[in-house]
Amino acid sequence: MIHMEERFVFLNAVYFAHLDDLDNMLIADEILDRRTNNTLTNRDEGREVSSEGGFQSNNMMGDLPLYRGLPQVKDLIDTMVQEVYNQWGIGGEAIATGMWSNVNSDGHFNHTHAHPGSKMSAVYYVDVPENSGNICFKRPDVQEYCFEPEMDTDYTSRLFCIQPVAGMGIVFPSYFDHYVQQNRSGERRISIAFNYN
Repeated sequence: MIHMEERFVFLNAVYFAHLDDLDNMLIADEILDRRTNNTLTNRDEGREVSSEGGFQSNNMMGDLPLYRGLPQVKDLIDTMVQEVYNQWGIGGEAIATGMWSNVNSDGHFNHTHAHPGSKMSAVYYVDVPENSGNICFKRPDVQEYCFEPEMDTDYTSRLFCIQPVAGMGIVFPSYFDHYVQQNRSGERRISIAFNYN
């Protein structure tokens, strides 16, 4: 038997935590309020970036002082992302450059996409009915073009999916292609996404 040294190179990771101290009912109300024009001067008409159906808000960063719950989410996600910056040796302060909500009703989903122009991205799950869709990350290299593995392992898997729950925060490299599966719950799923530089 040959003794081989193993050294991990070009590591990637996805980080997740349950953020217990947030009032998700308040946060959901604030997100839904953006569409009804109760707080904002102008109703948020939303945008289409990766969503198929559903509602994706415009950048909410400038509106944070108008709300109580949304700034608390951002503060906790800021802390998570800063820890990843420190661990990865990215250096400097993690600055949020974008924050938007996603409201996906039954049948809606998000196409495969990445977040170019950012270092890290994150998502916080506000309301997650059962069967409302996992978030799935694709392997960020060309391994799939080189060979087909006999089984999925940490070395060979092509896809990593997380079944989110309300209160979960996830941080991931912005260059990860990812998608959200179709909501089949019959109810709406609400999440907040972030980009950082």
